[in-house]
Amino acid sequence: MKDEPIPADQFEICKRELSRLNKLVDEIDRSLNIAQGIHMHEAQAALYECRKDIETAGYWLAKSLRMLTERRG
Repeated sequence: MKDEPIPADQFEICKRELSRLNKLVDEIDRSLNIAQGIHMHEAQAALYECRKDIETAGYWLAKSLRMLTERRG
């Protein structure tokens, strides 16, 4: 696999998509009030895990960008 250059706006695209995903999770969370009992708790737990994964993705995205910048600098 070639070490192809990363488009200059790739980081911004990733940040924007993570933000859109986070907004979608928030929207789903707001609609949970129609769920009841065990299903609501399962859905809330799944959304909590999803939010953690979004935060983790953002962390690794920023870290990889720093590493690439240092390697090229």
